[in-house]
Amino acid sequence: MVIASGREIILLHDPGRTGTTVMARLGVGHHIADKVLNHVEGAIKGVAAIYQRHDYLAERAAALDGWAAYVLKVAEKAGIEPPVSNVVPLRR
Repeated sequence: MVIASGREIILLHDPGRTGTTVMARLGVGHHIADKVLNHVEGAIKGVAAIYQRHDYLAERAAALDGWAAYVLKVAEKAGIEPPVSNVVPLRR
């Protein structure tokens, strides 16, 4: 969002909107993106929302791995080196 003075204001939901948009470009289903964003009411509605209890953890992990690869690719193209000294590998 840009205000009249020309300065950009980043709203709290902007990273979610950007992430969802990029995940869609990467082929992630909107119901998975909803789960990644922890939306209670999303793509799965009605009776399916009541009975559908699958947590989509593997699909969410794949979506986030794709998002991370995309962010690293963009950073690399911009010449930004990821910090190595403070990166802690996560266990699965």
